[in-house]
Amino acid sequence: MEATTQSSIYTYKRDNLIKEGDLVFVYESADSIKQITMKRGAIYNNKFGQFPHNEIIDQAEFGQKVYSKQMKGWVYMLRPTSHVYTNSLAQRTQILYTPDISQVLFRLELKPGLRVVESGTGSGSLSTSIIRQILPQGHLFTYEFNAVRAEKAREDFEGKLGFKGLVTVTHRDVLSNGFLLKDEESDTILVSENSIDAVFLDLPRPQDAVEHAYKVLRKQGRLCNFSPCIEQVQKAVEQMAHVGFYEIRTFETLSRDYITSHLTFESINKKTEEEGDAEVKEAGAGAGAGAGGRRQQKQREKGMVAELPRADIRGHTGYLTFAIKF
Repeated sequence: MEATTQSSIYTYKRDNLIKEGDLVFVYESADSIKQITMKRGAIYNNKFGQFPHNEIIDQAEFGQKVYSKQMKGWVYMLRPTSHVYTNSLAQRTQILYTPDISQVLFRLELKPGLRVVESGTGSGSLSTSIIRQILPQGHLFTYEFNAVRAEKAREDFEGKLGFKGLVTVTHRDVLSNGFLLKDEESDTILVSENSIDAVFLDLPRPQDAVEHAYKVLRKQGRLCNFSPCIEQVQKAVEQMAHVGFYEIRTFETLSRDYITSHLTFESINKKTEEEGDAEVKEAGAGAGAGAGGRRQQKQREKGMVAELPRADIRGHTGYLTFAIKF
């Protein structure tokens, strides 16, 4: 017996064993996460060696550490989530990462059951997070100008991610043709005027899509525009105000990762000497003097755990502008 959601990417199984056909995310490091589909007879290869699928299927569990056949190293076998999926994407376009995605989901006030429009689809990084936020009754209508990217996104969503029925991918130039949508086979109206709860735009000329977004949004519906350049933001904001949006606000989301490191006083003093910081060096050298000196001496020998900022931080990605339909 197993409990499942409508979407297989977020299926919860009491039996946590990895099965044939499961989508697994191989965690090699924080900067290297790969997607594989488990298949008997297949072998996953990386710098640590070989990982035969036969030795994982029905034997390893999601979240488990698995060693290579040569015992040169190990990886984690992870169950899919939107965050892991984003970090594993073979990027078809520039993608949004967790800091920006979190802002979008929060400020658009997405929740289960909402109907959302997105353009463009790109690699599907944001799309997976939106779908997770609005399932199981909600629906995402995502539009992509590039036919190849649209078809690849459709394959990913309906195939390995299991989002069939939750997302509609449309190949269209929305700057010229807008978001109104009809199912040609059943003649059913999918997106009509005043029928959408939130719209997200990531387009080269967002100002040309603002009026189209206003048309399909419900009253009090929310709009978000992502643009890398401030000039795009200025043009989009002017158009938002012109067509009737209010509470127009722009944000730039910057994040800085910190890593946990064990430092000894010897390494601190060495760094101090290299940097020529005489004041800090003197404080470290005299730490054992006076009352409690023996306790401080033990602390120097033991060292300390410190949180240090990573040098390779991700800088500016873009500006997020939010507005509400009057």
